[in-house]
Amino acid sequence: MSLRTLSPVVERAVGADVRCIAVLLAHNEALRIEDFLRHHRALGIGHFVIVDDRSTDATRTLIEGMPDVSVYEPNGTTYKQHKAQWRAELGARYGAGRWLLFSDIDELLVYPGCESRPLGRLLDHLEAQGAEALFTPMVDMYAAEALDRSAYRRGESMLEHFPWFDGDGFRLAPPSSKHLRRFPTPGLDLLGGTRERLFERRNPPNAFQRWLIRRFQGLDRTLMPGPLEAFCLQLVNGLVKRRFPRPPLVMSKVPLVRWRDGMAFPGGPHSLTPRVALGDVWGALLHFKYIDVAAETAYKAARGQHAKGSVHYHAMLAQPEKFARPALYEGSRRYRSSADLLACGLLRSSPAWEAP
Repeated sequence: MSLRTLSPVVERAVGADVRCIAVLLAHNEALRIEDFLRHHRALGIGHFVIVDDRSTDATRTLIEGMPDVSVYEPNGTTYKQHKAQWRAELGARYGAGRWLLFSDIDELLVYPGCESRPLGRLLDHLEAQGAEALFTPMVDMYAAEALDRSAYRRGESMLEHFPWFDGDGFRLAPPSSKHLRRFPTPGLDLLGGTRERLFERRNPPNAFQRWLIRRFQGLDRTLMPGPLEAFCLQLVNGLVKRRFPRPPLVMSKVPLVRWRDGMAFPGGPHSLTPRVALGDVWGALLHFKYIDVAAETAYKAARGQHAKGSVHYHAMLAQPEKFARPALYEGSRRYRSSADLLACGLLRSSPAWEAP
């Protein structure tokens, strides 16, 4: 397919045996990109297609010579206005008959048993079910120290430096009916997590609202509710949503997709059109947001390229005193393997996946 919004910098051939390609949008990711590539090569990603969005650091230098990386750059377009088109064009170019991973470079994909089960086995499982996408919570990872005291250096393991995550405080809630009509997969978004707890929580829910959240927004819900259930969930959401950030901070994606014509994201891969079958297992994206957090938050707020004019970065920037505090709390859990996420409900397994 011809490209309208991107221009090639380095295009490398992709072998016919490559089942999964990562499609990535990068801006100043030199700190993270080496560890990202190392992790996903070990899982079994066979090629990386990277849009270098006007990086001013060493990102381009680091990736241009890698034999499993193709590099593109914007062709008179911007991330804010054209990220959905960038992903769609690269999906059409690379996706025929393949799975594509649309993650960010500050995210590491994991799934139940990923320590011993390669990605190809997960793809076999999804294909055997007729699934076309994998649902993944985004799990913010942090250190025991204050947020602004990171000792991380380029090329090191992000997970070793930031091994802690929130083990509770998440909920599944429906997006607006208007959004669901355009992007029906998944039927529910994951909300909550570290940034909401630290920077965006409004008035705590009252006792009745807490009961509603436990009863109707638990992590054990089906992600694709039927019409009656979806209607009830919209009613419940209307009763509790004023206690939480507006717009909500969506902490889930559908980043692993068996691409075909007609698929599209609204911008980021938080939802997808058309309605497709999701796998019976969940993955997760370990999200490394707190590397050089003060400087990166200020930069992203000023750049204004993220959702709603980077509204969530402005919310963080308005509370700089919180950067000087640790994120640890009584619900923090240390990540040692995918089993730690499974125990908190942030991964989902199934008997079919667990079978030898």
